[in-house]
Formats: sequence, structure tokens, C-alpha cells
Amino acid sequence: SLALARCGKFSHALEDADECVRVSPRWAKAHWRRAQALKGLKRRIEALEALKVSHESVGPQDDEGSAKEREEVEKEIRRVVVSLRREEIAEWIVGALQKLQDRKIIAPAKVEDVTDEEKVEACFRHVKISQQQSGTPKSPYHEKVHEWVLHSSLEPAEAYELRSAMYCRAKCLRQAQADARMAIAHTHLRYSEASGAANMNKYLDLARAYHQLGVAYTCEAKDHADVDLTQGVKCFSQACEYDSKEDSYQSKLKEFSEQLSPQDAKRVQDLLREVRAGDYRQGHLLAGDVDGKDFCVHQLNVSLRFGERTRKNLTAGVREELRRSFATHFKCKSPLDVQLSFIKFSEEAGLEVGLEIHLQASTSLKLAQEFAKGTAGGPESCATLLYELTDGNAVEQELGRDVAISTELLDITETIRAQQKADDFEFSYLVCETAERDEPKESEPSRPRTEIELPYKMYRLVHADGSPCERADKHGFAMSRVYYSKTELPDEVYVELCDSSLRWRQSSDEVKIILLRVPAGLRASRDLHVQILPDYVKCATRNVARSGEGEVYFEGQLCRGIIPEQSLWEYDSDNGLLTVYLKKMNLELLSTSHQHANMWWPRLCADHAEIQWDDYEKDYSDLPEPIMRQHEKNELQSKILNNLEYKERLKNESLQEADEVRRRMRQERLHEMRTGERLSWVDLSQGKTGRSKVTIRRG
Repeated sequence: SLALARCGKFSHALEDADECVRVSPRWAKAHWRRAQALKGLKRRIEALEALKVSHESVGPQDDEGSAKEREEVEKEIRRVVVSLRREEIAEWIVGALQKLQDRKIIAPAKVEDVTDEEKVEACFRHVKISQQQSGTPKSPYHEKVHEWVLHSSLEPAEAYELRSAMYCRAKCLRQAQADARMAIAHTHLRYSEASGAANMNKYLDLARAYHQLGVAYTCEAKDHADVDLTQGVKCFSQACEYDSKEDSYQSKLKEFSEQLSPQDAKRVQDLLREVRAGDYRQGHLLAGDVDGKDFCVHQLNVSLRFGERTRKNLTAGVREELRRSFATHFKCKSPLDVQLSFIKFSEEAGLEVGLEIHLQASTSLKLAQEFAKGTAGGPESCATLLYELTDGNAVEQELGRDVAISTELLDITETIRAQQKADDFEFSYLVCETAERDEPKESEPSRPRTEIELPYKMYRLVHADGSPCERADKHGFAMSRVYYSKTELPDEVYVELCDSSLRWRQSSDEVKIILLRVPAGLRASRDLHVQILPDYVKCATRNVARSGEGEVYFEGQLCRGIIPEQSLWEYDSDNGLLTVYLKKMNLELLSTSHQHANMWWPRLCADHAEIQWDDYEKDYSDLPEPIMRQHEKNELQSKILNNLEYKERLKNESLQEADEVRRRMRQERLHEMRTGERLSWVDLSQGKTGRSKVTIRRG
């Protein structure tokens, strides 16, 4: 396999590597050779999977030889990931999400869904926009895919968030919203036991998830049936609360808040108050045996009033620390046993925060009774009682020591039992990690209300060897770069028809056609007949020309005229490729020589689909000689004119600057003569006096 790969025979190298894997499936070198063969065939995603298996098959960590081998595999994984096109990144992501779904790590789409081809296109658009926003040569997902491949670390929360972004681009808004909610829930579950520095990561992850949910509510036009600006603004507000330093969250919040009516803005505030009062309420208490004799739940309502403080002081970190500290002090079974019940603010009373603490043990009840007795003192004793519960000084610095505490202890056992009989609340299954619900079988997911438009249905863009090329970034005005010099030309891009019968490209003077269905091993003069007319091309076997029987490889009426006498063809019998070079007639260009775009053919044959103008960059390096000379003359004149304008602009700017300096000096001298004070022009322009006063003696 190694020898064949070095000879460039990658197909045969792959066959030997596959046989090697079959004989020794746990040998890392076998998968390495398979990856190299796949890489040579431009099947980079499969090569990446082979390298991943090779990395997992390397020997133990403590072996020096295995460590070097593992390091080399990791370097090769990075090289392959960096070489991936954005469309291949999208294909890998869609495949990775499908594998997680097959392994039941994430749930399949239940509301809306699209085909795999549409998923790849939607994911490609998301990857492309991420790259444009980052301003880097490579998309941020190149680095993420490298990490996911190397460490197999695509967590469920991240997978749901990524799938939500993909479904937004696929116009499946309801499914995108459902996946974003799942991302939020799994983020809570992932960090359920976290504390300290890990909580900061939790806030950042929650901010991203809420931002994605907001995008899912607002990514289409306002008149779309699945768009809800109120919910979107609410989610962007939550994202800003968790991460106030991210500018993109703030800009989204500002953009959509301005579109809300006063009634909708009030509804957003109501929704946020409900959220801050506790996302999950008492649903977690229903997981146990509520009908048992030993089941007993008390609720301690705690009201904390902080003077001279506002809502801004009650940050996400402070809220989380309060909940965690109270849950630890009262020995609660779960952090969910402590919830925020309300947040109020007024100029007179200050900031008031309500907590609901659910107590399910006798020791917790005794601690609650002792805590209630300790709140009878003044602000200083209440502050001491409160901050003894919390770790560090962060909460005290934010909320201060002007604290008043009031408590109320209630027995809510019967209320919980009554809730057991009622319907469960909407998202309880997202936070109960061990709860299993018997869900009815749902119907197949529906198609989205509006469908994503797939490009390149009739053709695709490839290199000369047929491997796909990176898509060009489209501009709003369908602009594309043009090249007048052969030394600056990028890699050639061909248009390949969807039936894989041919691929073709063009320059300003020539059309190059590669026919792909001509068999190898023929003799060009004996077996092939190529007919080239001013508007017609045909390639077939000699039998077709003689008796009308045989095979026609290509036949078509050209889009525009050519010069048959200056056109030619060649045949590669080893690979079975027949290449036709057609000399353009360029009547359109010759009639309007200053409009070079007129030489561009919108299609090859009259019955072919039209290619988009900005699909790839234009080659004007072989314009007809008279037109090229005129172009070079115009460019030279334009360059001379630009230089003259530049010099004139510099001269005018210099004269203007000198005039400005004289004007300032005149103002300074006049002020000194009138007042006897010497002030700079800056002080005079700001209306200042008494600076650098100088007494002028007369006499």
C-alpha cells in the first residue's frame, strides 16, 4: 500500500490497505495506510475516520515508541482537518450528529426535518457565516472538528446547540427551538454538581444556548408563523444576564427590542420575572413516592431586602451562589430545592429577593426553625447571618450589609400530593436526569413551512481531476474577481454536469471541454470521430459516422459561436479522457470591446442550465490582442491619473494644514495682546482662562 501510494496509484493502495485492516483490524499502521490512500483519493472525511481509529489503536501511553506514533497521528489529523473544505466540515458535522442519534445520545428530530442533502447545505451556510464573523482564514469549526475527532468530546448540550443552528439555516424553526431548549436543559444537567470556576463555564454555555434559542425564534421574517419576537428578546436578555461582555448578544437584544410594541415589551418583562422566580418550580419533588407515609415537605419562604441596591447587583453569579449556599446550609437533597420566587425593586425599599426552600428532612426543618429565630435582629446581625452561609466576599460586595430578612415556614405536603395528580409542567423531563416518561409514539416529523433553496442542482464546481473545490463567497451584487495576468491565475475551476458526462471551463478566448464517458484504450484516428462546426460539436465512435450505429459520447448545440479552424481535440487513451479546445468567435466582445464580460458564456450548450456569474473567478488573460493592448493602455492612463490626483490631494492637504497653523497662531497672539494672557489654541477653543498667564510690562 505504501509503494502504490508513492506511485500515485491510490485506488490500488486503498485495496491493499483494506486487506491489511481485514487481516489485522487492531494494528494502527494498517489504518494509517488506509488513511493515506483515502487522502490521496481526496476522500478526506473517510481519511479522518481512519486516522481516528489509528489513534485509538496505538499502544499504551507509557511506551515511548507508542507516544511518538500517537504524536505523529495527531499531527496528521490536524493536517487533514485544516485541508477540509467548508462543505466537508458540514458533511462531517451532519455525520457526527447522526452517529450521536444512532447511539441514542441525542434524540432524533420529532417536529420538523429535512433531507441529508439539505442538512449539509444548511450546515455549510452556518459554517460559512461563522467564518465571516470570525474574520479568520479558516472557520472556527475547523478547530472544533479537530478537538471533537481527537477527544470524542461532542457533548449532548453542544450537539443540540449545533443541530439547532443547522435547523435554523434549514428553515426548520420549530425543531431549532426544541433543540435549543434541549441544549439549555443538558447544560444545566452537565453542571448540576459544579461549583466555583466551573460555574463560570456554565454561565458562558448557558448564554450561548439561550442566544441560540433567541436566534431560533427570530431568524426569519416577522410574518413567519414560527417567529416569536417576544420569546426571542426574552432569550437574548437571559443570554446577556449570563454573559454581559459578549457584544453579539447585546446587539441582538437591541436589534429586536426596538421592533417590539409596548405591550410585547411588557410581556417580555413578565416572562423574565417568571424565569427569575425559578425555571423548574416544584416539579423535581414529584420524582419520589409522594403517597408514602414518610413523605413530608416544608417550604421556607425567605425574603431578603438589600438597601441601596438595584437589579444590576443581582448578577447570575450572585443568584447561583445564594441558591447553592442555602441548599448547602439546609442540607437539601438537590440544588433545585432552592428557587428564586420573586425579584422586586423600588426606590424606597431597595432590592428585594424572594427564595423558596423545600425541606424534605427533619434536620433541614430544625435548621430552618433556627434560621428563622436568628433573623429577628437588626441589619448588621442579619448581614452576619446571611454572609456566614456564603463563600467569599463576592456576594457581600455586590449586595452590601444593609440587609433585612423575613421568613415564613409552611407545610406543603398535601399541595405536592395534589400536584402529583395534575398534569406535569412543560419541560420537567429536561431536568429530571433519571426520570423516564412514557411518551406516545409521535408521527413522522413534517417538512418546514418554507424550504431551503439548494444550489448546484444541475451542475457542480470541481477541479480538473474531478475533486470538489471550495465554494466562492457570494457578494450582494454578484461580483467576482477577474485576472488579466496568467501569473496571478488561481487553480482552474471546472463546471461538471450533474450526469457526470463532461466538465468544462472557459477563458476569454477559449472553451475547454473534458468528456468523461469515452472509454480508455481506443485509437483516436481509427475509433473516434469528432465533428466541430461553428455552433455544434459531436463526439462519437467511427461507426456512428459511417453507418449510424455506435455510441455518441457528446452532442450539442453550442451557446455561442466558435471558429472550427482554430479548434482542436486530443485523446488520452490511458485514462479515457477526450479534451476539446474550442476557439471562441467572440462577436459580442468585438462589437463592444470595452465590456470584457460580454465574452463570458452563461452555459456550454443551448439546452444546459445557466451557471451563475459569481460561481468562480474570471480568466481574462487571453483577451484578443487588440483588446488587451487597449486595456493595458487604459490601465496605464488610469494609473497616471490616479498618481496625479494623489499628489494634488497631498499638496492641498499641506496647504490647508499650513493655513490652519497660521490661523491658530493668530488667535493666540490676538488673545495675548488683548488680555495679557498667553494661552494655547486648545485652551482658547475650550473657553479656558488663566493658564500660563504672562504679565506684559509697558514702558
